[in-house]
Amino acid sequence: MEDIFSKTLDKLKDRPARLDDVGLWLFVTVNTARALIDSCDKSALDNNIFSGCATVREVQHRFDTVQGMYGRRFCGKKNPAYGYLCSLAAFFDERELTKEQAALIHEYYKCSRYLLYEI
Repeated sequence: MEDIFSKTLDKLKDRPARLDDVGLWLFVTVNTARALIDSCDKSALDNNIFSGCATVREVQHRFDTVQGMYGRRFCGKKNPAYGYLCSLAAFFDERELTKEQAALIHEYYKCSRYLLYEI
Protein backbone atom coordinates (compact mmCIF):
# COMPACT_ATOMS: atom_id res chain seq x y z
CA MET A 1 0.00 0.00 0.00
CA GLU A 2 2.85 2.35 0.80
CA ASP A 3 4.15 1.96 -2.77
CA ILE A 4 0.98 3.29 -4.39
CA PHE A 5 0.75 6.11 -1.86
CA SER A 6 4.34 7.20 -2.53
CA LYS A 7 3.97 6.76 -6.29
CA THR A 8 0.84 8.90 -6.27
CA LEU A 9 2.41 11.61 -4.12
CA ASP A 10 5.36 11.71 -6.48
CA LYS A 11 3.08 12.02 -9.52
CA LEU A 12 1.00 14.76 -7.90
CA LYS A 13 4.08 16.89 -7.17
CA ASP A 14 3.97 17.93 -10.84
CA ARG A 15 0.30 18.94 -10.41
CA PRO A 16 -1.03 17.19 -13.53
CA ALA A 17 -4.42 18.43 -14.69
CA ARG A 18 -5.51 14.85 -15.39
CA LEU A 19 -4.29 11.37 -14.64
CA ASP A 20 -3.78 8.88 -17.45
CA ASP A 21 -3.19 5.77 -15.35
CA VAL A 22 -6.42 4.13 -14.18
CA GLY A 23 -4.72 2.63 -11.12
CA LEU A 24 -3.50 6.03 -9.95
CA TRP A 25 -6.86 7.59 -10.73
CA LEU A 26 -8.66 4.92 -8.72
CA PHE A 27 -6.29 5.49 -5.81
CA VAL A 28 -6.80 9.26 -5.85
CA THR A 29 -10.58 8.91 -6.08
CA VAL A 30 -10.99 6.20 -3.43
CA ASN A 31 -8.43 7.77 -1.09
CA THR A 32 -10.03 11.21 -1.30
CA ALA A 33 -13.51 9.80 -0.67
CA ARG A 34 -12.23 7.81 2.28
CA ALA A 35 -10.57 10.94 3.73
CA LEU A 36 -13.88 12.81 3.51
CA ILE A 37 -15.76 9.99 5.20
CA ASP A 38 -13.09 9.58 7.88
CA SER A 39 -13.16 13.29 8.71
CA CYS A 40 -16.94 13.28 9.31
CA ASP A 41 -18.22 9.81 10.19
CA LYS A 42 -15.65 7.15 11.08
CA SER A 43 -18.38 4.53 11.50
CA ALA A 44 -19.25 4.92 7.80
CA LEU A 45 -15.77 3.68 6.87
CA ASP A 46 -16.92 0.11 7.49
CA ASN A 47 -18.97 0.22 4.29
CA ASN A 48 -16.87 0.49 1.13
CA ILE A 49 -19.13 2.65 -1.02
CA PHE A 50 -17.18 1.64 -4.12
CA SER A 51 -17.93 -2.09 -3.81
CA GLY A 52 -19.42 -3.45 -6.99
CA CYS A 53 -18.32 -0.61 -9.27
CA ALA A 54 -17.75 -1.94 -12.77
CA THR A 55 -17.07 1.30 -14.68
CA VAL A 56 -15.30 4.61 -14.25
CA ARG A 57 -18.69 6.35 -14.38
CA GLU A 58 -19.94 4.30 -11.40
CA VAL A 59 -16.83 5.20 -9.40
CA GLN A 60 -17.29 8.87 -10.26
CA HIS A 61 -20.98 8.75 -9.32
CA ARG A 62 -20.23 7.21 -5.95
CA PHE A 63 -17.44 9.73 -5.37
CA ASP A 64 -19.95 12.50 -6.09
CA THR A 65 -22.28 10.94 -3.52
CA VAL A 66 -19.54 10.95 -0.88
CA GLN A 67 -18.61 14.50 -1.80
CA GLY A 68 -22.23 15.59 -1.41
CA MET A 69 -22.57 13.92 1.97
CA TYR A 70 -19.22 14.80 3.53
CA GLY A 71 -17.58 17.47 1.41
CA ARG A 72 -19.21 20.48 3.06
CA ARG A 73 -16.47 20.53 5.64
CA PHE A 74 -13.95 21.22 2.91
CA CYS A 75 -13.93 23.79 0.17
CA GLY A 76 -11.47 24.80 -2.49
CA LYS A 77 -10.70 28.13 -0.83
CA LYS A 78 -9.99 26.66 2.60
CA ASN A 79 -8.30 23.55 1.31
CA PRO A 80 -6.83 23.81 -2.21
CA ALA A 81 -5.74 20.15 -2.04
CA TYR A 82 -9.40 19.14 -1.76
CA GLY A 83 -10.36 21.08 -4.89
CA TYR A 84 -7.41 19.68 -6.80
CA LEU A 85 -8.08 16.05 -5.85
CA CYS A 86 -11.78 16.42 -6.68
CA SER A 87 -10.87 17.80 -10.11
CA LEU A 88 -8.69 14.74 -10.73
CA ALA A 89 -11.49 12.40 -9.65
CA ALA A 90 -14.00 14.14 -11.92
CA PHE A 91 -12.17 13.58 -15.18
CA PHE A 92 -11.21 10.19 -16.51
CA ASP A 93 -12.16 8.51 -19.76
CA GLU A 94 -15.16 6.21 -19.43
CA ARG A 95 -14.27 2.54 -19.47
CA GLU A 96 -15.18 -0.70 -17.85
CA LEU A 97 -12.94 -1.74 -15.00
CA THR A 98 -11.10 -5.03 -15.24
CA LYS A 99 -11.40 -7.55 -12.42
CA GLU A 100 -7.90 -6.54 -11.33
CA GLN A 101 -8.85 -2.86 -11.22
CA ALA A 102 -12.02 -3.63 -9.27
CA ALA A 103 -9.87 -5.59 -6.80
CA LEU A 104 -7.59 -2.57 -6.45
CA ILE A 105 -10.55 -0.53 -5.23
CA HIS A 106 -10.89 -2.84 -2.23
CA GLU A 107 -7.17 -2.70 -1.56
CA TYR A 108 -7.06 1.09 -1.88
CA TYR A 109 -10.05 1.50 0.43
CA LYS A 110 -7.99 0.06 3.28
CA CYS A 111 -5.40 2.86 3.13
CA SER A 112 -5.62 5.08 6.20
CA ARG A 113 -3.09 7.67 4.99
CA TYR A 114 -4.71 10.43 3.02
CA LEU A 115 -3.43 12.43 0.07
CA LEU A 116 -5.77 15.23 1.14
CA TYR A 117 -3.51 16.01 4.08
CA GLU A 118 -0.14 15.34 2.45
CA ILE A 119 -0.11 17.18 -0.87
